[in-house]
Amino acid sequence: MKTEEIENVIVLSNLAIEKKAMDLNVIDLREMEYVTDFFIIATGFNEVHIQAIADHILRLTKGTIYKPWHKEGITPGSTWVCLDFGDIVFHIMSKEKRNYYNLESLWHDAPQIDILPIIAGMEKGKIPLSLSVSSEEPEKGVASPDKEND
Repeated sequence: MKTEEIENVIVLSNLAIEKKAMDLNVIDLREMEYVTDFFIIATGFNEVHIQAIADHILRLTKGTIYKPWHKEGITPGSTWVCLDFGDIVFHIMSKEKRNYYNLESLWHDAPQIDILPIIAGMEKGKIPLSLSVSSEEPEKGVASPDKEND
């Protein structure tokens, strides 16, 4: 897998790691002809921790190329937050929800990537820690982020 293909996954995963997300897993859906390329799945300790992880990701991606197109579960007490970045869908779940829905099992045919050793093995300077601002306009006919996501 080329580094540039997984760069966005590394950036978003690293943001979750900064807030102590647990059991990070990446599912590579590119060969599955699905509507997204990757799922990132992480577990939070409780509702407050899940919201803190999501808030951290949203705060640090605001105004960058990583702005989510859609988000669900951004409410107090939510045990599953879903951030849709287009080619990456990030699921932050409670342990109970993650065990119950078992997304890794549902997508068992897709390769699963243990992202932690990739991030740990990279030299610190190679992880794109600064997020660049997107100046590109969405193509006509392509969905764009809602105004409420600003």
